[in-house]
Formats: sequence, structure tokens, C-alpha cells
Amino acid sequence: MATINASSLFHFTDKISAIKGILEKGFRYSYNYEIFPQAISHNELNPKNPTFYTATPNFGNGVLLPMICFCDTPLMRTLTHSEVYGEYMIGINKDYARCAYEQFLNPVMYRTSSSINYAISDLSVMKASLKGKQIIGSYDVERSILQLIAITKPYIGYFRGIKNHCFFDEREWRMLMPYNYEESIKWYWGVSGNDDELNKLRDKLNSELYKAEFAYVGLTEKLDEGILLDFITHIFVKSESEIPEMVDFILNENQSIFGYDNLSMRCRHLLVSKISSFERINKDF
Repeated sequence: MATINASSLFHFTDKISAIKGILEKGFRYSYNYEIFPQAISHNELNPKNPTFYTATPNFGNGVLLPMICFCDTPLMRTLTHSEVYGEYMIGINKDYARCAYEQFLNPVMYRTSSSINYAISDLSVMKASLKGKQIIGSYDVERSILQLIAITKPYIGYFRGIKNHCFFDEREWRMLMPYNYEESIKWYWGVSGNDDELNKLRDKLNSELYKAEFAYVGLTEKLDEGILLDFITHIFVKSESEIPEMVDFILNENQSIFGYDNLSMRCRHLLVSKISSFERINKDF
């Protein structure tokens, strides 16, 4: 019987250098563009005049927020996913990831009904009314409300030139950097979906974010090599011809892997055994 839920979570990128970076330092937060009901952007930008719904040309209904994205899909469907998100992929054990990143990692809730859209707009009104306040001692209700809003995603919508892209097929898991986690790193509301302007702004924000040490998420220093090998389940490159380059990278004894500086050669060889290519999947399955 075909599996519905994978035992791995897969992270995609479009450059081999990015996969090397993940293998060296761990996963990296990046700004992603997400769309929410426009009332939410309005309430973030105009907290003194909150609304449950609004339509205005003054700003967009998108937000740029730092996150790390994974998909929970069977391995055989990753080829289709790679056509949209990039033909380089690293897979990690889902159970280990849930433990290692339990503070921020969560599957996305896909929204399609107006009642859910209204509900998250209502939450944004509540947040606006709490501006500058904290409830229940030091517990930050404002930040918690935004975490709940940001873990939702449209069922279907415009994406990279595709008008009716079905986001639900992605089975996304999301690791969010909390709102105002660091004073220098913000969520940016009211962003329009103009591709050129959006990409310029996102590139600028990411260039600043990548300078921060907290932008990288690896594993704890106490984990041993056995756990690292169980944690990383797949390493995929675009073509068979790129596999030797990845093998040389991992077998370089001076190369850190997920923050480990003195990884044994045996462990490196076992990691090499996890390498494959989307070209091979396309030919064989």
C-alpha cells in the first residue's frame, strides 16, 4: 500500500551550494512571502484603527517572515515538488526533527473557508488591542497570536506564475522565527506580490538575516554521530554528474557537517550512501 505520510521531512532548494551550506551549518532561516486576509496587514500597520475586513490599494496583503520550510510527502512525489521548489533536497527523520526542533516546528493548517479567514482576522484585531501589553505575567500573547496566524496557509492560490497552485499538495511543515525574536529581524507586513520588487526586498532582507548566528539551526552539541546518521535520511542533487562533487564535499575531513568538526571517516562514508539524484528518480520510477 502506498504511504500517505513520509517518515522524513524534505527541504528543497535550487542550488547545490545551499545543500552544502545546510550540511555544513544546519538549516537556515530565510524570508518567505505569505498571503493572509488583507485585514491582518491593515491591523499590523494601523493598530490604533483595527478592522475585521478591509480592501484598500494602499498596501498588499502579503507578509515577509523568516522561516524554514519542509514538506511531508512520500519520496516518489518529491520529483514533482522539486520542479517548483528546486532540484536539490535534504531529508531528515521526522520523529527526530519533532524532538530537535519541537519549540518552533509545526505542520501548516490550510485554510479555505471564510470562517477561518475571519477567525484569523479576529485574532489580529485582538492582537492590535493588546499593543504593547503582556498578559499572564511575562507571557507574550501578541507573539502567540501571530504564531497561530502564521501557521496557516491558503489551500490554493497564486504562486510563481501559477494562478491556481494547490498549496495543500505540499503538506508543508514550517519552522517560524517568532515575531520580534531579535530586534533587528522583523516580519514585514503589507507587501505586494510584484515579483521583481518582492524578490529585491526579500534578497535584501535575507542578506542581513544570513549574517546573524541565530539564523542557522543545527543539532545540539551533545548528539553523537549515530544520531546524526539517523537524523539525515536523504541527500539529493539535480543530476548524476553532481554526485561526485557532493561526495568530495562530505569526505573532506576538514569539512564541518551539521556543526560537527571532527566527524569520523566512517560516518562520512555512511552519509555518502544517502546521496542520490532527481535525475535517477526520473529515470527509474
